[in-house]
Amino acid sequence: MRFGRQMKRMLKKPREVQELAKGSMFLVTVALCLGLIIMSAGIENYFVNDLKINARNLARGYTHSLRKTVEASGAVRQLISEKLRYAVDITSDLSGSFSNEVLRDIAKEIDVDEIDVYSPEGKILYSNLSAYLGWVAPKGHPVQQFIASSLSFHVDPLRENTISRQLVLYGYQRLDDGRVIQVGKNAKHLEGLLSGFELERMMDEMRKDEDVSYVTYIDENRIVLGSSTGREAGSYLPIKDQENSLLESLRGGQILGAPVDSVYEVEEPVLLNGVESGRLVIGLSLERTKREILHLNRIFTVVFVMIYLAAILMLYLYHYKSARLHTMAYEDEVTRLPNLKYFRSELEYLFMSPKREKLAVMLLQLPRFSKISMARGHEQGERLLEEMGNTFRQMEEGHLSFFKHSDEKFLVLIKDYEDREDLVSILSAISRISSTREPEQMSRFSTLRFGVVEVREQDSSVEKVLKEALIALNHAELHQGLYYSFFDQDMEQKVERETKVEAELRRVLQNQEEEALYLLYQPIIGEKGEKISSVEALARLKTPALGEVSPLEFVPVAEKNGLMGLLGLRILEKACVFSKTLEKREIPLRISVNISGLQILEDDFIRKVHEVLKEKEVSAASLSLEITESVFLGNYDIINLKLKTLREMGMTISIDDFGTGYSSFARLKELHVDGVKIDRYFVRRITKLPEEELISSDIIRMVHRYGLYTVAEGVEHEKELSYLLREGCDFIQGYYYSKPLPEAEFIDFWADFNNEKLEGSV
Repeated sequence: MRFGRQMKRMLKKPREVQELAKGSMFLVTVALCLGLIIMSAGIENYFVNDLKINARNLARGYTHSLRKTVEASGAVRQLISEKLRYAVDITSDLSGSFSNEVLRDIAKEIDVDEIDVYSPEGKILYSNLSAYLGWVAPKGHPVQQFIASSLSFHVDPLRENTISRQLVLYGYQRLDDGRVIQVGKNAKHLEGLLSGFELERMMDEMRKDEDVSYVTYIDENRIVLGSSTGREAGSYLPIKDQENSLLESLRGGQILGAPVDSVYEVEEPVLLNGVESGRLVIGLSLERTKREILHLNRIFTVVFVMIYLAAILMLYLYHYKSARLHTMAYEDEVTRLPNLKYFRSELEYLFMSPKREKLAVMLLQLPRFSKISMARGHEQGERLLEEMGNTFRQMEEGHLSFFKHSDEKFLVLIKDYEDREDLVSILSAISRISSTREPEQMSRFSTLRFGVVEVREQDSSVEKVLKEALIALNHAELHQGLYYSFFDQDMEQKVERETKVEAELRRVLQNQEEEALYLLYQPIIGEKGEKISSVEALARLKTPALGEVSPLEFVPVAEKNGLMGLLGLRILEKACVFSKTLEKREIPLRISVNISGLQILEDDFIRKVHEVLKEKEVSAASLSLEITESVFLGNYDIINLKLKTLREMGMTISIDDFGTGYSSFARLKELHVDGVKIDRYFVRRITKLPEEELISSDIIRMVHRYGLYTVAEGVEHEKELSYLLREGCDFIQGYYYSKPLPEAEFIDFWADFNNEKLEGSV
């Protein structure tokens, strides 16, 4: 089951479609070749079996015609045996007057070929053939076997003469004195005896069959009794060498390259009264069978070639279409890199492997891409992506693969790496890549940022790996000193915390839970520490699920998730309500409210502020808006124009955290603001550095030169207060006077502070 899923995923990989097409065509070729071989072998086997059956049937049919001839042949053999006995008897009667001349006369008279007289020791004493005189039969010879036996008369089967090597039929007779008479009839003379039974004629009739090459009839000792080939009767027919098989004969020795017979030989016994009396040997020509096999093989070869060409064409069309579909589904059109869907499939396949490689995933981002596209146009941006895709493809190796994630993000899959240092060297090499085509846009990919995840053994979720890579990338983005970041559990916990804060904040804002989102108020002291001049409203969040949440935590979350506009509006509304309370109590304090840059950039920001003031029946003069100076980055003219409108409404505008962001003294005079708040960074240095190294006094003097007031925030120590008052700072804010207080406590603090000053003046 797992193998099936793996194969299914492998077949879906777009970059393997070409290999799959080649493999499919190879398999089709092999399959059709095997089919052709099997079909050819089947044809050959069919004809072989058919040939054997036909040969056997033909031989059996001919044996019926030979029975009478065989019967006559048996009778002839019986007559020959009786003739030998007669010759032996005549010779025995002359035992007292043996001579070579007498034996020659007897042999001629009774028509035998050989008459020999042996001594009891097996030596020829007399013979009609002078060449045989004195010859001694060796041990084991048929003559010696007869001498040693107790027989008085015996006829040997047809055998080869030891001296002449001719086939002879011998008869033996033992004399009273122990001598042995041997009479022999040469086998070649049997042909004349058998001709009266027309054996040759019958064989010639059999030979008229176009498939029959020859017919030979042999006895049980394989002595030729008749043959259509002209083989001499009485000769010995050896067993045919079966080294080359019938299949090889039909193939013409094409496989082994060996010479083969073109005749298939079959032997069929000729039975008389259930006893084998001889064998009919028929040689069948293989030429016609070969022609039929060749003809059928050619037909099937043409058919298979046509099927093969049709299959190849269908496969080509199918894979061409599949390649296009897979390319559309799994390949990015611009970079020609496999896309995110392919990455998921690849990683899932690796997760299923029984032996997991060491894996790591990099998510890299090109932050400048959006700016390049906006500045140079979409086509120029695509050219940059195409260049990056070409470069990444050149870097790909067996362990390194690149994928397109989104417009400005890419994924890198690293397999079987050594350690984290190896990963750092890889991302360093990627970050050093030079663009050869677009030097004006991007001489080096120096702005690339990387989020790296080392995939754990227990990881099996692609989405989890992608999430962790994105978390690591965001961490690198938030920390400008980093261009890469490795994922760890703390990052994930931070993201989970942000997610929970976002959910709680969204719920509080949507349900308008007044108690969960509340304000604290910190006094701002003026007139050299003698008077509470204004108060800053500081937002706080407290929910049952999370408890107290610092504004340093929930404000960035609101800005990242599009909640800052609604959050800022709620804070402004609450500040206006408190301003109304102060007005009723005749406490003449201006309330400072922090405004996010995202808020002020909203098109209807001015309208919303005006509506809140009208709804809460609060004058604009009772509010002071604080804006972080980094908000002017890239939006200077738009924001400065809105600040002018707000000031014209009667509000006071100040720059928060001055000195750490974008603003410079050169442009400070151009801004429509009333004052600046010196960042606490400069205030804390008062207690740490010698006075000659401090620049707080320089900031105060420069701001005053442009006619603006200064507020020092984060003042906690007497030394800080003394220095700031001595240098002419207009307003002081910090724990030295008071921490942020709830509404009621702030009102009490205001009353107590004023009473103390009155008592002090008295």
